[in-house]
Amino acid sequence: MPHPTRTDVDDPDAPDPGRPASRRGWTTSPTGTMRALGVPASGGLRVVETPLPRCGPDQVLVDVAYSAVNDIDVAMRAGGYARQARRFRRRGPVVTGIELSGVVRTPGHRLQVGQRVIGYSHVLDGPRTHAQVVAMAERDLQVVPDSLSDEAAAALVTTGLTSIDVLERLRPVGRGDRVLVIGGAGGLGSAAVQLASARGATVVAVASAAHEDWLVATGADEVRPSRQGSWWRPGDSFDLVLDAPAVSGFAEAAPHLAPRGTYVTTNPQR
Repeated sequence: MPHPTRTDVDDPDAPDPGRPASRRGWTTSPTGTMRALGVPASGGLRVVETPLPRCGPDQVLVDVAYSAVNDIDVAMRAGGYARQARRFRRRGPVVTGIELSGVVRTPGHRLQVGQRVIGYSHVLDGPRTHAQVVAMAERDLQVVPDSLSDEAAAALVTTGLTSIDVLERLRPVGRGDRVLVIGGAGGLGSAAVQLASARGATVVAVASAAHEDWLVATGADEVRPSRQGSWWRPGDSFDLVLDAPAVSGFAEAAPHLAPRGTYVTTNPQR
């Protein structure tokens, strides 16, 4: 999994990230403000001081330990998703971040203060997570097991949920299925390789040679080079092709699918 980027990335005074925010002295202001990562309408990034969020119905406050950076965040920083960004700016300066790990700050119906959690916020209208404190719907949070670090937990949310959605809902796979994962060393791809392998499928991953040993160790039965189009072989018959970086297309993949095979991409316009 790629390492998540901390919300205080541009703040030279930010403390060590080794522990959750509420445990490492990363305190909020006594005036009821917090630091957050803002993306001004003019572009760029800056650390801003903004009021602490207030809980709505069925929400809890979470002290953020880590919050990953996803494609939508990069696009918003570059001026993309302009309509959504304008809507978020009406709420405050924070317009990026859809997943987090952290510690529960206020009690809920199910969650208790001090519990370590991960959370996913709806891409288009949920609260943004690149801030010290976030008000999240309790249903969008789950407790983190002790065996999982805060850093790893934050990187698992979007990629893990997406791989589960593909491999258990869109095209359930199991023993006897052949799965090709393009972008096998990325966030979504590496999660899909592990999950497909755990479900008994034969997994072919597409990645650079530098990642081959790691992918084999995590479940890939074969690793093919990532040069554009070089991953196809005569006689291929895949039950599922997952194009995580959206660099192929259905027309290109179709000759290599089994009769009832499925092609899944992260960019439906391809």
